[in-house]
This record gives sequence, structure tokens and C-alpha cells, in this order.
Amino acid sequence: MIRNSFYLFLFVLILGSCQKTRDQDFSLSVKEYQEKGMPDPGQIWTGKDYGQAYLVLSQLKSTQPLSLPRKGSIKSDVYFRRLVSQENLSFLNDDTISLKEKAYRIQSYLLIQSDLDDLYTDIYKRDQYYHRELIDLYLFGLTVTQHMLDLSYQINESENLEDKEIRSVFPTIQFTYLSVLSFILEKQQNASVYEIKDLERLTDSISNSILENREWMPADTKNNLKDQIRVVMESVSSDQIEKKYLHLLEVL
Repeated sequence: MIRNSFYLFLFVLILGSCQKTRDQDFSLSVKEYQEKGMPDPGQIWTGKDYGQAYLVLSQLKSTQPLSLPRKGSIKSDVYFRRLVSQENLSFLNDDTISLKEKAYRIQSYLLIQSDLDDLYTDIYKRDQYYHRELIDLYLFGLTVTQHMLDLSYQINESENLEDKEIRSVFPTIQFTYLSVLSFILEKQQNASVYEIKDLERLTDSISNSILENREWMPADTKNNLKDQIRVVMESVSSDQIEKKYLHLLEVL
């Protein structure tokens, strides 16, 4: 009996320690990041800026894995917000840039999102220190692929010769969107990793995105998405998520 009580106490102690570590902020200050070579967080970032930021952050992760910019941090939130800022995609609204050039640029942002996701994920642990940041990175990926779809629609309607030449990539863009969506739903199934409020926010974006694109989705794709959604509903205890996904299952 004493031995069992001891093991229970040890388990609670370790669990509490892990939670405390997750809540602590080990990120650097803006000045410290800039001294290491990070771009200005107050400016819109280009692909080149992202490349420089990734170089700095990947080096940091190898030596100080808990020192990446954090969401809501007094010290580093300005950098995390810049990493996932839609303002960095404002070139899509620039009429002086051709649709073909926009299509070329937006592709790189999907790779950027993937790299950042890798940076913020600890592949050796189920519990994730950067659980809040990962939710925003998933949302950023969904946003990028939606922009890719929207841009493809513009290209399909364009009479410009160079735009017509790249219309054939549209099915690939659709496949990319569906792959990202499936990836996010798979992550959402690991409900214990994330906070409920973050999962609910993610659910809202997923639901809206699927509703917006469901008309062109093949029947087998819809069925696969339904299966993934059902697994999420079984994994997450949230009335809001259940209500959202039940409605989604009805209309798919």
C-alpha cells in the first residue's frame, strides 16, 4: 500500500513538473534574436527574410530547443506573430505583380510553413512544449493553401497567355490543399496535446474551409474527411466541436 502511494505521488510530481515546464517561457528578447541575425519583426517578411529567420531558429533549436518565439510571450510574441502573419502574403493583393509570379511566390510559403512546423515539433515526445504555437502554424498552412486555391481560380479565368500555360497545375493545388487539411485533422485527433480552446478555434477554421470548398471535392475524399472528423469527435470532449462537426458531417 505504501509502495503504491509512493508511485502515485511520484507520477503526480512528474506530471506537475511537465506542466510547469510547458507553461514557462524560455524564449529570448527581441534584441537577443536580432543579435543572432533575425530579421526586423516590424517589417513585412519576404521569402528571403523567412529563410534568414529559419536559419537562426534552426541553429537555436539545436542548442536551446525551448528558446523559439512563443505566442503571447512578453519577450517574443512580436516575433511569433510575424512568423504566422498574413500580412506577409500581402503581395497577393498587388496588381503590379503578375498572377504567374504570385503563384511562384505563394508556393514557397507552403514550404516555409512546413519548415516552421518541423521546427516547433518535438518528434521524440507526444507532449509538445509548443502546443499553442503549433495550432497557429496549422492555421497558417490552411490559410496559405486557401490562397493558392483562390489564386488558381483567378488564373483559370485569366485570358493572359502565360496564365493559360500554368492552368494545368490546378489539380495539384487541390491535392495540396486536401493533403494539408488531412494532416491538420490527423493532428487534431491527438486532443490531449492541445488546449480545448485552441482545438475549438482550429475546428472553426477547418469547418469554414471545408464548407467553402466542398463543392469540388470528390465523393471518396469527402468520405475520408468524414472518417477523420469522426475520430476527432471521439477524441475531443467539447460541445462546441461536436456541434460544428456534426453539422459538417450532415452537409458533406
